[in-house]
Amino acid sequence: HYHHAQIEAFHATGADMVSGMTMNYVEEACGIARAAAAYGLPCVISFTVETDGNLASGASLRAAIETVDEDPEGAPIYYMINCAHPTHFSTSLGNGEAWMQRLGGVRANASAKSHAELDEA
Repeated sequence: HYHHAQIEAFHATGADMVSGMTMNYVEEACGIARAAAAYGLPCVISFTVETDGNLASGASLRAAIETVDEDPEGAPIYYMINCAHPTHFSTSLGNGEAWMQRLGGVRANASAKSHAELDEA
């Protein structure tokens, strides 16, 4: 219910899609996807991963995507990875596995530093 008010406002303005960026938790990604589906808006979810390739919650990128996709109340049209250096997630990417077909974009960091290191810089 947390994201319904925002997405309802987007819908009322005629927005044609919703993007949830820098997602660290599967539950929040599901909430955005559900709210978007409730208003008939396609959405994109972009996960942020730590230096180990996992979300801050500890979930793997694969598990996060598969969990959100399995939610019967709404699924994104595709997923992205953002705010992470390619070396942080390159080992998390499988070899043509089905979940990887759901990735549609990357907004990578130029720095290989961790989020904590970047916060302190």
